[in-house]
Amino acid sequence: TSFSQWWTRVLRGGHAFAEGAARHEKLGFWKKEVRSNWAWGAALPALGALFVVPTLGTSAVVVGAGYATLFAKIRRDARRRGMPARDADLFALFGVVAKIPQAIGQGRYWVARLRGRQSVIIEYKRM
Repeated sequence: TSFSQWWTRVLRGGHAFAEGAARHEKLGFWKKEVRSNWAWGAALPALGALFVVPTLGTSAVVVGAGYATLFAKIRRDARRRGMPARDADLFALFGVVAKIPQAIGQGRYWVARLRGRQSVIIEYKRM
């Protein structure tokens, strides 16, 4: 019911993508999704930020255009599946924004795994 709950739930989803991909690596389980989350949620924003000063802001424009393209692709696919335009807009917007917490969740999984720690449940609902 709140943005923070949504964010936490998407973090948990990113963690699940990473764990599922690691456990079933030979099957290629969630390989595409994990790669997409890393690219859109970590690599692209990091590269954009890294080069924003040397490119006088051009990198920020390029990153923004990339996200706009991703938004348009998700929206188009949602509309093709019969989703109403307003719902498709929201679906695409949150689909693009979700890449960042998904990448963070994946990163948290790998940090914990490298430290030898077992995963703990990530709750998004307050009891």
